[in-house]
Amino acid sequence: MEASDSASGSRRPSLLLQTVDLRKRFVPLLPENYAGNLIWMYGATSPEFNETKLQNLVVTLRKGLEDFKESCDTRIGLAEVRNFVDVVRNHKKNGDVDTISSRCRFPFYEVNFGWGKPSWVCFLSISGKNVIIMMDTVDGDGIEVALSLGEEEMSFFERNQELLSFASFKNLLSAI
Repeated sequence: MEASDSASGSRRPSLLLQTVDLRKRFVPLLPENYAGNLIWMYGATSPEFNETKLQNLVVTLRKGLEDFKESCDTRIGLAEVRNFVDVVRNHKKNGDVDTISSRCRFPFYEVNFGWGKPSWVCFLSISGKNVIIMMDTVDGDGIEVALSLGEEEMSFFERNQELLSFASFKNLLSAI
């Protein structure tokens, strides 16, 4: 959000989307080896996080997750999907939509189709901008982050000294 503010010169209305793994929320529980995407998103809008301070953002996202858990129905149908898509589409007209997805603790490195476990897992394509996807490193001791930002936002992001003090950059997939 700070990068987006810097690129546009002012604060734009923002909708922050966070993904939720629905596998463990189904009743009855799905089999452990169930394959496929079962995710949903919940959102928080900029009035709820009018400052970019990390602690405010964390509190807002935690509240959003608790609200989602309370209202979550494992029978999410086409009407709910359409409504969600309409909310995002309408917000994109006048503001930014930022998507954060954590795939941490997903057992990607435990998958074995018969030729051994993977030495590295990544997402080859991230559609859209202002998308951040986090996942565990192969050794489980760190987090890899894939992101898609506009050119100005990326330039700001790469110069952010506070961020640089916590991260190392590898442009492994910049050409894909």
